[in-house]
Amino acid sequence: CTACPAGRSQPASGQSECIGCAPETYQPDAGHLGCEPCATFQLGRGSRSGAVSCDYCGAGLYLGDDASSADGKNCFACPAHADCAAGTTLATLNVHPGYWRTGRTSPKLKRCFLESACVGGNASQCAPGYHKTLCASCEHNYYLEA
Repeated sequence: CTACPAGRSQPASGQSECIGCAPETYQPDAGHLGCEPCATFQLGRGSRSGAVSCDYCGAGLYLGDDASSADGKNCFACPAHADCAAGTTLATLNVHPGYWRTGRTSPKLKRCFLESACVGGNASQCAPGYHKTLCASCEHNYYLEA
């Protein structure tokens, strides 16, 4: 007999294969009888099929760092001026055009002085010709008409 790997289980004896944990359940260890529900792990967190942890947040939330959580992660409300589809992490947070992130690991958003200079997205990209904080500076060989 072989123990089922993490993320899989077989609750019945005499079977020839392991079954992946169902969505919204997880199993972090190999050789366990069943999968644990994510609801007992932390409200708002879920998982995909075959998960070893509940590392998935629903729509309107993103998964970010939280030192007070048992595994160092937590679901947080999506910041204003951003979109958080199901499964969004801090790295994939989608910022609306006209807004800028203070960094890829920060949920803090700032309104740009010139909205057209900030194209949004998950990397706070600046429009061509703009760069630096809030996309407020012109690149070399560009100028801003007053």
